[in-house]
Amino acid sequence: MKQENSPLYTNIISLDTCRKVLKDNLLTDEQILIIRDFLYRMVAIELQTRQQQLTNSYPINNSTNDTTKCAPLYPRQHRRAA
Repeated sequence: MKQENSPLYTNIISLDTCRKVLKDNLLTDEQILIIRDFLYRMVAIELQTRQQQLTNSYPINNSTNDTTKCAPLYPRQHRRAA
């Protein structure tokens, strides 16, 4: 899932910095790296979701990058009782 050209991965936090933030000496280096990679993936998903919300385009097929403008299922209208 790591993308070399993604700005998210240009400045990855070091292992020492992660250890200081976690304030836990019981975790192994491998466990800390797993936590760090998980958090980076979560941020990547959040950024992708926000970008899709801003452009209002979502992939039609997950195996391709084909996107189209999508219409909301329900228009945002406040309906009042008559």
